[in-house]
Amino acid sequence: MNVIRCLAVISTSIASTLAFHAQAEMIPGYPDVIICTTSGAKFILRLEKVFPDGSAAYSANLASGVAMVSPDGVFNRAGKNDCHGKTLDQLKRDGQTRE
Repeated sequence: MNVIRCLAVISTSIASTLAFHAQAEMIPGYPDVIICTTSGAKFILRLEKVFPDGSAAYSANLASGVAMVSPDGVFNRAGKNDCHGKTLDQLKRDGQTRE
């Protein structure tokens, strides 16, 4: 009986830990990933760096260049994509972020 109770406590603890981490951003205030669409193709940009002024750099990979988020939270990546000019809040509301 003690083994079953112990396993129940452990599994509850693991589940609550995973639930907490699944909802937490790596850096508070910045989504871990931004998902944009260009010409029907989706691309995923990962948070690379947050600067002292509050701006942030996101990148799909080193060859694709960097997209910047301004200190006031506006996504900037020139081109025909559905992210450019949106705030982080707008991207989150539109389902284009992951934490």
